[in-house]
Amino acid sequence: MKKLLILLLLSSMITAGCNKETGAKADIEKNEQPVQQEITYVKTIPAESMNFTSKLSLPGVLKPREEVMVSAKASGAVQSLHGEIGSSIKKDQLLCKIDDTLFQLQFNKAATALNMEKIKIENAEKTYQRMKSLYENQAIAQTEYESAENQYLMAKELLELAQNDYDLAKENLAYTNIYAPISGAISMKDVAVGENIGPGKTLFTIVDVSSLYVEAGISEKDIGLIKLGQQVLMKVDALEGQNPTGKITSIGPVPIEPSKTYPIKVLVDNRNNQLKAGMFATIEIVTENKKAAVGVSKEAVIQENGKSYVFVKEEGKAIKKEVSTGMTIDGYIEITGGIQTGEEIIIVGQEKLVDGAAVEAK
Repeated sequence: MKKLLILLLLSSMITAGCNKETGAKADIEKNEQPVQQEITYVKTIPAESMNFTSKLSLPGVLKPREEVMVSAKASGAVQSLHGEIGSSIKKDQLLCKIDDTLFQLQFNKAATALNMEKIKIENAEKTYQRMKSLYENQAIAQTEYESAENQYLMAKELLELAQNDYDLAKENLAYTNIYAPISGAISMKDVAVGENIGPGKTLFTIVDVSSLYVEAGISEKDIGLIKLGQQVLMKVDALEGQNPTGKITSIGPVPIEPSKTYPIKVLVDNRNNQLKAGMFATIEIVTENKKAAVGVSKEAVIQENGKSYVFVKEEGKAIKKEVSTGMTIDGYIEITGGIQTGEEIIIVGQEKLVDGAAVEAK
């Protein structure tokens, strides 16, 4: 009986040992099987070759290139007017006629007086030359010669005074006709036929709108990006879809208060007369233009700890790459380093990814 118990005990030990060896072997085989990674579905788009343009946008208001106030220089009643507000006029076109009756009489009187003095100076000069010759030949006394000389000098003075009176009368007569000093359009009219006006009264304002200009201010940090003669694009609120071009014609040497910006003027052609003074406009100045640069969607770029990253799909994995960025335009950002054109950039699902994660494009 004792031997039987010993045999049963040995059999149990052998069986347990075999079971333990079999279990350990099974655990090893289980651990050696490959782990299946979870796949993240993403959307990708290739990094593109794009043109990037950096612009300054400056607001302003269109103003006439030239604005001139036309004032009366003579007194009198207005006889006729030529032009209304909005009328197009040419330089030297008659705008206003003042009654010139009195001025014409004064002119005629001055002209007659001048002619008389011209006759007197002619006679006085002949007498003087004749007396001078006689005196040099000792044929007359010195007093007679000096008398002729004094009369000649006085005649010269009287002729000069008559000439001045004539010139003044002619000028006053001319002032009764008021002409346009520039070509343009009448923007203001403050006179009526029959009205008595005096010197200094402003009658018209004329604006030259064949070209207009926009005044804007540019900051100290940006002023070095522009230059005289530079071509710019303009967007005018009232003319949607039309973008006229202009040219920088002046850059102020000192900033203006209180904005601390430097004043600039941009001139734009308006021969088609589509632009109007007073319209709001935005000047767009190109400060940098890069061609064939690497560009990706702004959505693809992740910011972490002050650095920029994108995920690139390579052989079924998401590879996290640090990139350097530049300009931004129309939802795309310039990549100046870190990736190349054509690489598959993950633009959807990247926020869930880690470097090396398994991915599949959907």
